[in-house]
Formats: sequence, structure tokens, C-alpha cells
Amino acid sequence: MQGWKMTGQAERAPWGRGFPSVMRNGENGTLKAHPRYAEAKGGSPEAALDVVTSLLSPQLLEQVRALADAHGSQPTLVPVIAEEATGRNWLPMALAKHVERALGFPLTTAIVQASKVARTDKGADYRLVHNPCFAGAVDPGRTYLILDDTIGMGGTLASLRGYIENRGGEVIGASVMTAHPGALELPITHKMLHKIDAKHGPGMNVLCEDILGHGLDRLTQGEAGHFAAAKSVEAMRERLEAQLAAPATGAFLAEVELFFEALRGYEAHLSTLCREGAAGRRALGRRDGPALVEHLDVVTRALEGVRIPPLLKQQMAHAQAQLVREVMPSTPDASVGQPSSTSPPVERNIGFAAGHPSRSPRQSGKSLEPGYDSFKQ
Repeated sequence: MQGWKMTGQAERAPWGRGFPSVMRNGENGTLKAHPRYAEAKGGSPEAALDVVTSLLSPQLLEQVRALADAHGSQPTLVPVIAEEATGRNWLPMALAKHVERALGFPLTTAIVQASKVARTDKGADYRLVHNPCFAGAVDPGRTYLILDDTIGMGGTLASLRGYIENRGGEVIGASVMTAHPGALELPITHKMLHKIDAKHGPGMNVLCEDILGHGLDRLTQGEAGHFAAAKSVEAMRERLEAQLAAPATGAFLAEVELFFEALRGYEAHLSTLCREGAAGRRALGRRDGPALVEHLDVVTRALEGVRIPPLLKQQMAHAQAQLVREVMPSTPDASVGQPSSTSPPVERNIGFAAGHPSRSPRQSGKSLEPGYDSFKQ
């Protein structure tokens, strides 16, 4: 039976020598019990700061400090920056700002979730096949610490870790505000791998590679439990394919929205710089052209295999081609939009918000997101 292929597959990296237990601030339910939780989860940075300020314990900060000391470095903090079904979830950013201020660790907003998967309150099968994709600049050799509001099966943390490590960064750990104790050990164990193989044989690993794009050995322990508990390989395939098929329209619309949001962001930035004439346009091409193309490629790959109406697909291709021509114009200067072998590498900073790859607050002179100012010192 031919399996579906994920659209915009999330990345995973080998667990290698393992991964430390996720550090948690409190028990499951402590966040949701806060009166401002819904506001924080749905787009209010002020509410997120209020929630984290009232719940954050000194013990979590000491755990983070001890982990950093054990690695002999100050890790860069990476909050999970994502759009939920009800709006932007500011809780991870609020946690990151508290850690930044308390411990002095650097914080990056250049790595963002590049797909809207709306996993909150969804079932296990949906979460297995709809892990988030990420985009943004990773510094090879740098250590990172991931921060999120909560953890279920660990798929978001594992996918963000995979994105960073596949680009040369090292993720030394992760911290969340709330979690069940059983969810804190992320890597799949050898015992679990043996259990799946003993019950289902090699077919389950083939299924995992076919649908998720990686083998069982890159799952989290929480994810793997669902493969082990399945009645059969075919039963698991049918369950996962149903989750891929059912939300196809919603996933498609979210990705197309992201595509055009990226184009609109660049158009606005381009209009500003082009008031300075051709020189401004060429400067934009040199600095941000490669990042534009890379980001649009990420979004385009996320649409592979999705049934897009031919007219809309034509409009998207035309819009992308037109914008790339504007940002990377044909000029006698061969270096426009293409870093030469002798020039410094182009900074691939896609900024704070997914869909606006180059318009970081530093570049535009103002905050890109209305709520971003709430987290400034």
C-alpha cells in the first residue's frame, strides 16, 4: 500500500549519546489554572509576562544555570515562536525573557516556526503527523537551549532540536513551564525500539520513514509508545493517513497564507528601500536576497504534494517570480543577491516573525510585532 508523504516534513536529528531530562517549572495544569492563561496563549504578551512572573520558580533558574555550567558555555535561548489556533503563543518568549534577565544568557528570535500546525488540544495521531517545521539562522558550533510553555509527546522540542543540530548547532537541553513527569525523557529508548521490532517487525520502521520522513530511532519516547501500542502496521498506517487527509485543506490554507505573508513583508520592505532609488534596491538584494529565496523555498517545499487549485498555483508562482526579480535585479554588478567567494557571508537572519524573513526590528528601525516591545528591557 502506497503511503502518503508529509508536506513540509519536520526535521529530526539522531539522539546520539542521549539528551538530558527536560527541565520543568511545575506540574501539568498549573499554567491552565492561571486566570490569564487563555490571553497569554492567544496573543497577549502582557498576559504571558504576568503568567510566567507569577509562576516561575527560582529552582528552575538554578537548574538552567547548572546545565549551562556543566557545558562550560552560555547557551543561546531559543523560545518556540509559533502561531496557535487562537493567536500567537507568547508564553515561551516570556519564559525566555525571564531566563535572559536572570542569568544573562543571549536570546535569539531569529529561529521561528515556519508552519502553522495548531496542535494544541489535538489527538496523538494528529500530533504525530503534524510536527512543526522551522526556519531561521543557526550559528554552527553555538550551543542552544530550547524553551516552551509545555510538553506533550515532545514532538515540537524534538523537531526544533533537529532543525538546529542539522545546521551545526548543539542543543544542550530544553525547559518548559509545565509537564507531566513521564514526558521529561525525550529520546526513544533501546528497550522501546526492541519492543516495537518484536511486535511489528521492520514494517513499522518503514511506515515511519514513509510518512514522517525519518526512522523510529528519531522519535521521542512519548511518540514511540503509540507505534508500539498499535494493533498492526496497516492499522497504524490507516490512522496516520486519515490524519494527513482530514486536515489537508486547513494545512494548505495555512501554508498559502504564510507564503503570501512572506511576499507582503518583502514588498513593504522593498518599497521603503526603493525610495532611495536603484542603489537601495541593490543593497537589499546583496543583504537579504539569499535569505528571501531560502525562506520562500522553505514555504514552497511545505506545499509539495498538496493539491493547490491551478489558478492559485499560477498566481503564487507569478508573485514569487516578480518579487525575486525586484529584490535581486539584473545589474552589471554580478554580486547582487549572490555572495561572492571573497565577500563576507550574507547574514541569514529571517527576523522575529515567520513570514517576514528580513524585517527584524534592528533592520527596520521599529518593532515588527506589536507585542515585541513588551519583552524589551
